[in-house]
Amino acid sequence: MSSHTLRMRAVLSAILCLMGAELTAQLSPVDPLVARYLDAQTVAVGWIDISGIDIGELDSFRQKLGHSAPTDLAELTATRDALQKLGVRRIYWISDLAGLMRGPDCLVIPTPNPKAVGILLKAITKSQATMPVFEEDGACLIGTTPQTVSSLRQKNGDAIPELLESISLMDGPHGISLAGPKEVVAGAAGMMMAYAASQPEAYAKALTEIAALLPSIRWVTLSGEIPPSSMLLRIETHSPDAAKQLAMTMNRLSSSQPDIDGTCLRLEVVDNSVRLKANSVDDTLNKLETARTLMRGGRNPDSANSMKNLALAIHNYHDAFGSFPAQSLVSAQGKRLLSWRVLVLPYLDQTALYQEFRLDEPWNSEHNLRLVEKMPDVFRSAGTPGKPGTTRFVCPLTSGSAMGRVGPPVKFSNITDGTSNTIWLVEADESHAVIWTKPDDLTIDEKDPVGSIIGPESKGFLGSRADGSVRYFSRDNDGTTIMNMFSIDGGESIDWSTVK
Repeated sequence: MSSHTLRMRAVLSAILCLMGAELTAQLSPVDPLVARYLDAQTVAVGWIDISGIDIGELDSFRQKLGHSAPTDLAELTATRDALQKLGVRRIYWISDLAGLMRGPDCLVIPTPNPKAVGILLKAITKSQATMPVFEEDGACLIGTTPQTVSSLRQKNGDAIPELLESISLMDGPHGISLAGPKEVVAGAAGMMMAYAASQPEAYAKALTEIAALLPSIRWVTLSGEIPPSSMLLRIETHSPDAAKQLAMTMNRLSSSQPDIDGTCLRLEVVDNSVRLKANSVDDTLNKLETARTLMRGGRNPDSANSMKNLALAIHNYHDAFGSFPAQSLVSAQGKRLLSWRVLVLPYLDQTALYQEFRLDEPWNSEHNLRLVEKMPDVFRSAGTPGKPGTTRFVCPLTSGSAMGRVGPPVKFSNITDGTSNTIWLVEADESHAVIWTKPDDLTIDEKDPVGSIIGPESKGFLGSRADGSVRYFSRDNDGTTIMNMFSIDGGESIDWSTVK
């Protein structure tokens, strides 16, 4: 790999890390050149000012986050300086709802020299298997895929007022702002309610109350420095009463788990807004880690809760892409690269880890193999540590199952047997565990489907149905019944009164 490639990969990695780690900093009024790439579907706008970043401090911060360090800091600095000489100051990220969880792929780079910047980026990335795509559009360079370029060109500049207002009230060099139409808020509330259903009582109650308060939120901004020596989270509501109620409920959520010290997440009310501040890099890291632990519903979720969270992540993936994830990510040459478990990471509060993967390389490439040890807790079964980097949560593979059939990824509309009648995820025994990033799941023997999942010493297994519900299935169930439940469109009738 050339030094130019390493330089650009480091630059892009830094940008993605900053945007994806929920630590991007503050916005000022959006550049008119960029405002035309917004529309009524835009729910997020963020940017970084590359001149305001200390590369050495950024590298130190990345390492504290657990990210692999850039190869050559001097080369990374040289690349940053070259972009500045070509008139690049800010790099913008623009997202609709579908792209919000996917990460920053809609990038806009205002520059008086778009052709020269495009040539620089092309030269730096020419050795990559999957090169970012950038095209000139007036005084901007836009990318990073053909799909995002096409989408950006079709925008009309007509953003919702709440998003524009939130941006106008920010005056720092870096940041992110989120605001959405009512249907987006309703969707977020629904996802929060579904997540709450899988959590302990006190935590679930607080989440449910927060979901009910979401319509009172007008916009959210996150501001600070890069690295985040200071940070401000601001949630603007419709009234002081709404702000007080939201702060009280969120503070109760942060104290809902006795084994977590949530005092660092205490929110204050200022007029119509709820605010959370951090005053140092270590303070920011502490708040981030505490928030992540809270969002997992505790440090040691049981297997049923983990499976519910996986099912919710798969549903959210469908909401974003219009289909469930394929069983494996496949290269242009047809080579199976990474498991579906990697693809749903952004929907498990694991965006930063997702962005560490090289999606154009197989699971056992030199780079990706190092990430096996970073398996999130949600893939661990309760009570059994198992072999490091392996999971017992697998999809049953049959000719008629959601991830076993040949063809394009399955959609809800393809599950004609009914989502409540279809099993798409099981917890196998330890002998059937797989490396979580490897595109492996569980091939089912139709003559002994239960024996394909568990050994003779096990009394049954956990399974998640396509509607997201989780239940226990006894090994005493008839094999034909289990096979029928693996099928998504076989037309079989399931008599649940007989299912054990």
